[in-house]
Amino acid sequence: MVLLADAKTGLESWIEKSIIQKIPGEGKRAVVAVLARRILNNIDKLSDVNNPLLTMTNLIVDGKLDEEAILELRQALGTKGKFELNLPMIGSFAIDGDALDDLYSSLTTFR
Repeated sequence: MVLLADAKTGLESWIEKSIIQKIPGEGKRAVVAVLARRILNNIDKLSDVNNPLLTMTNLIVDGKLDEEAILELRQALGTKGKFELNLPMIGSFAIDGDALDDLYSSLTTFR
């Protein structure tokens, strides 16, 4: 488990490299960068949110993020799998196993 405050730092660099840089168009990249920064600046509030998905999956417990879920997703995707994220007005892009490996590495540097 990684403290949300520590996860913020790892997520910032990963989002920039794996998501924002892949978005076509300077304006769209700027919008996502600002929104991501605002969300990350309030990441500690995720523990306070009564979200059934977070509660049932135990992704966030006592101010900590369970980074092991990334390994589970990576395994489920296999070597050639990927999933698409669709952001309204921004577009869609794929997250593959390499991006998940990089995310896991970014988060686990704080253990």
